[in-house]
Amino acid sequence: MKKYIDLYIRINSIDSFKNVLYKIKEFGYKYIGFEEDQILDKKIEICNLYRLDYIIRSKKYVPKYKEKTVYATIFENKKESMEEIKRYKINIITVYLSKINELDEEFINFISQRRTKIEILYSDFLYLNYGELKDLIPKISRIMKYAIKKGLSPIVSSGIKEEKEIRSPKEVAAFLRCIGIEDAELLLDVKNLKELFVYEVL
Repeated sequence: MKKYIDLYIRINSIDSFKNVLYKIKEFGYKYIGFEEDQILDKKIEICNLYRLDYIIRSKKYVPKYKEKTVYATIFENKKESMEEIKRYKINIITVYLSKINELDEEFINFISQRRTKIEILYSDFLYLNYGELKDLIPKISRIMKYAIKKGLSPIVSSGIKEEKEIRSPKEVAAFLRCIGIEDAELLLDVKNLKELFVYEVL
């Protein structure tokens, strides 16, 4: 049985977080990710209740729980993001679809040297119309394929803010295959976590 990952759940209500975790566990998710915030300990408690492993996304260089923390940032623009990655060890850089056209091979080459993974949010696709999808898909496909070619498989997370945005990993994988990503389920597999850590957590 595959063990799937969803490394960006953007829900800050305890009740909603608990409901989401219950549902995604039924879909086969094994590892989840969420930001370090004021209710961090409660989120960890819920993960333990449902026997889900987790990573903590932090923007702090003195995180509360170092052993399960990855350093994540948001892509703003090419120049600023490259400067940030030069200064700090960034594990994940989240790229919203509104910014996807700013990515190019130079940027992918740069982050691949520093082992920083690109993250795309599936929830971004849920609110696009056909025309918007048609324009973006070729670019997304090229960027993801090039990152894979450089040996740094992208991460595809849900990025959900509401329970209605929950989707099964099979649906996400089917979409990725439709845009030309072979072995799409490997991007959603727990094995795609290994490159994020300098020590063994899996």
